[in-house]
Amino acid sequence: RKVAKYAGLYFLVLDTVDSREALQRVLAGWFLGLFLLVGDGLWQLAFGRDLIYGEPPAYAFDVVQRLTATFDHPASLGIYLISVCPTVLALALRGTVRFSSHGPAPRPTLFALFIAATTVLLLARVRGGFLAFLVSLLLLGVWLRHWAPPMLAILAAGMQVLTVPPAVKAWTATMPT
Repeated sequence: RKVAKYAGLYFLVLDTVDSREALQRVLAGWFLGLFLLVGDGLWQLAFGRDLIYGEPPAYAFDVVQRLTATFDHPASLGIYLISVCPTVLALALRGTVRFSSHGPAPRPTLFALFIAATTVLLLARVRGGFLAFLVSLLLLGVWLRHWAPPMLAILAAGMQVLTVPPAVKAWTATMPT
Protein backbone atom coordinates (compact mmCIF):
# COMPACT_ATOMS: atom_id res chain seq x y z
CA ARG A 1 0.00 0.00 0.00
CA LYS A 2 2.82 2.43 0.90
CA VAL A 3 4.68 1.59 -2.30
CA ALA A 4 1.58 2.40 -4.35
CA LYS A 5 1.13 5.67 -2.45
CA TYR A 6 4.73 6.75 -3.04
CA ALA A 7 4.64 5.65 -6.66
CA GLY A 8 1.52 7.76 -7.13
CA LEU A 9 3.23 10.72 -5.46
CA TYR A 10 6.28 10.24 -7.71
CA PHE A 11 4.15 10.27 -10.86
CA LEU A 12 2.17 13.26 -9.61
CA VAL A 13 5.36 15.25 -9.11
CA LEU A 14 6.71 14.01 -12.43
CA ASP A 15 3.55 15.16 -14.18
CA THR A 16 3.37 18.59 -12.53
CA VAL A 17 7.06 19.55 -12.67
CA ASP A 18 7.40 20.86 -16.18
CA SER A 19 10.03 23.54 -15.73
CA ARG A 20 13.16 24.32 -13.76
CA GLU A 21 11.23 26.81 -11.63
CA ALA A 22 8.62 24.20 -10.71
CA LEU A 23 11.40 21.78 -9.73
CA GLN A 24 12.96 24.50 -7.59
CA ARG A 25 9.65 25.02 -5.78
CA VAL A 26 9.29 21.27 -5.17
CA LEU A 27 12.84 21.08 -3.81
CA ALA A 28 12.24 24.13 -1.63
CA GLY A 29 9.17 22.50 -0.12
CA TRP A 30 11.07 19.26 0.32
CA PHE A 31 13.94 20.96 2.16
CA LEU A 32 11.54 23.02 4.27
CA GLY A 33 9.76 19.82 5.30
CA LEU A 34 13.06 18.17 6.19
CA PHE A 35 14.16 21.23 8.16
CA LEU A 36 10.89 21.25 10.14
CA LEU A 37 11.04 17.50 10.80
CA VAL A 38 14.66 17.59 11.96
CA GLY A 39 13.91 20.61 14.15
CA ASP A 40 10.96 18.74 15.63
CA GLY A 41 13.15 15.70 16.33
CA LEU A 42 15.78 17.84 18.05
CA TRP A 43 13.03 19.58 20.02
CA GLN A 44 11.74 16.17 21.13
CA LEU A 45 15.25 15.27 22.26
CA ALA A 46 15.65 18.47 24.26
CA PHE A 47 12.18 18.80 25.79
CA GLY A 48 10.76 15.26 25.85
CA ARG A 49 7.81 15.98 23.54
CA ASP A 50 7.65 16.80 19.87
CA LEU A 51 6.77 20.38 19.05
CA ILE A 52 3.91 19.76 16.63
CA TYR A 53 1.81 17.01 18.24
CA GLY A 54 3.26 17.01 21.77
CA GLU A 55 3.99 13.28 21.62
CA PRO A 56 6.76 11.82 23.78
CA PRO A 57 9.52 9.75 22.16
CA ALA A 58 9.20 5.99 21.98
CA TYR A 59 11.10 3.83 24.44
CA ALA A 60 12.72 0.42 24.08
CA PHE A 61 13.38 -1.60 27.25
CA ASP A 62 11.45 1.20 28.99
CA VAL A 63 14.70 3.17 29.28
CA VAL A 64 16.17 3.65 25.77
CA GLN A 65 14.76 6.78 24.20
CA ARG A 66 14.02 6.59 20.45
CA LEU A 67 13.06 9.79 18.65
CA THR A 68 9.91 9.78 16.53
CA ALA A 69 9.47 13.50 15.69
CA THR A 70 6.05 13.79 14.00
CA PHE A 71 5.91 10.11 13.04
CA ASP A 72 4.12 7.40 14.99
CA HIS A 73 7.12 5.06 15.14
CA PRO A 74 10.92 5.50 15.05
CA ALA A 75 11.15 3.19 12.02
CA SER A 76 8.85 5.51 10.04
CA LEU A 77 11.13 8.42 10.88
CA GLY A 78 14.12 6.32 9.83
CA ILE A 79 12.54 5.45 6.47
CA TYR A 80 11.91 9.11 5.75
CA LEU A 81 15.39 10.22 6.76
CA ILE A 82 17.25 7.54 4.81
CA SER A 83 15.30 8.50 1.71
CA VAL A 84 16.22 12.18 2.09
CA CYS A 85 19.69 12.39 3.68
CA PRO A 86 21.74 11.04 0.74
CA THR A 87 20.10 13.54 -1.61
CA VAL A 88 20.91 16.42 0.72
CA LEU A 89 24.52 15.27 0.92
CA ALA A 90 24.76 14.83 -2.86
CA LEU A 91 23.47 18.35 -3.43
CA ALA A 92 25.86 19.70 -0.80
CA LEU A 93 28.81 18.00 -2.51
CA ARG A 94 27.99 18.46 -6.18
CA GLY A 95 24.88 20.45 -6.84
CA THR A 96 23.30 23.75 -6.18
CA VAL A 97 19.75 24.21 -5.08
CA ARG A 98 17.94 27.38 -6.02
CA PHE A 99 14.94 28.14 -3.88
CA SER A 100 13.99 31.20 -5.91
CA SER A 101 15.67 34.26 -7.30
CA HIS A 102 17.53 34.57 -3.97
CA GLY A 103 20.33 32.42 -5.32
CA PRO A 104 21.54 28.93 -4.52
CA ALA A 105 21.41 27.44 -1.06
CA PRO A 106 24.85 27.67 0.54
CA ARG A 107 26.64 24.35 0.79
CA PRO A 108 27.39 24.80 4.51
CA THR A 109 23.63 25.07 5.10
CA LEU A 110 23.05 21.79 3.27
CA PHE A 111 25.90 20.10 5.21
CA ALA A 112 24.43 21.38 8.49
CA LEU A 113 21.01 20.01 7.51
CA PHE A 114 22.61 16.66 6.63
CA ILE A 115 24.45 16.49 9.99
CA ALA A 116 21.31 17.43 11.94
CA ALA A 117 19.22 14.85 10.04
CA THR A 118 21.89 12.19 10.63
CA THR A 119 21.85 13.03 14.35
CA VAL A 120 18.08 12.55 14.49
CA LEU A 121 18.46 9.26 12.59
CA LEU A 122 21.10 8.07 15.07
CA LEU A 123 18.85 8.94 18.00
CA ALA A 124 15.83 7.21 16.46
CA ARG A 125 17.89 4.04 17.04
CA VAL A 126 16.55 2.14 14.05
CA ARG A 127 19.01 -0.65 13.20
CA GLY A 128 17.67 -1.49 9.75
CA GLY A 129 17.27 2.13 8.79
CA PHE A 130 20.75 2.97 9.97
CA LEU A 131 22.24 0.07 8.01
CA ALA A 132 20.38 1.25 4.89
CA PHE A 133 21.74 4.74 5.56
CA LEU A 134 25.32 3.46 5.69
CA VAL A 135 24.89 1.47 2.47
CA SER A 136 23.33 4.49 0.75
CA LEU A 137 26.32 6.64 1.70
CA LEU A 138 28.75 4.03 0.37
CA LEU A 139 26.82 3.82 -2.91
CA LEU A 140 26.63 7.60 -3.10
CA GLY A 141 30.41 7.78 -2.76
CA VAL A 142 30.80 5.38 -5.68
CA TRP A 143 28.21 7.22 -7.78
CA LEU A 144 29.69 10.67 -7.15
CA ARG A 145 33.28 9.36 -7.15
CA HIS A 146 33.82 11.32 -3.98
CA TRP A 147 35.56 10.29 -0.77
CA ALA A 148 33.26 12.20 1.63
CA PRO A 149 30.17 9.91 1.70
CA PRO A 150 32.13 6.75 2.66
CA MET A 151 34.08 8.71 5.27
CA LEU A 152 30.83 10.10 6.68
CA ALA A 153 29.44 6.55 6.76
CA ILE A 154 32.44 5.44 8.83
CA LEU A 155 32.05 8.45 11.12
CA ALA A 156 28.31 7.79 11.55
CA ALA A 157 28.95 4.11 12.32
CA GLY A 158 31.50 5.14 14.94
CA MET A 159 29.03 7.58 16.47
CA GLN A 160 26.40 4.84 16.57
CA VAL A 161 28.81 2.57 18.45
CA LEU A 162 29.80 5.34 20.87
CA THR A 163 26.19 6.25 21.65
CA VAL A 164 24.91 2.76 22.50
CA PRO A 165 22.79 3.26 25.64
CA PRO A 166 23.97 1.56 28.86
CA ALA A 167 20.76 -0.53 29.03
CA VAL A 168 21.53 -2.04 25.63
CA LYS A 169 25.15 -2.71 26.61
CA ALA A 170 23.97 -4.48 29.77
CA TRP A 171 21.40 -6.49 27.82
CA THR A 172 23.96 -7.65 25.24
CA ALA A 173 26.46 -8.55 27.99
CA THR A 174 24.00 -11.10 29.40
CA MET A 175 23.38 -12.81 26.05
CA PRO A 176 24.95 -16.24 25.63
CA THR A 177 27.75 -16.44 23.10
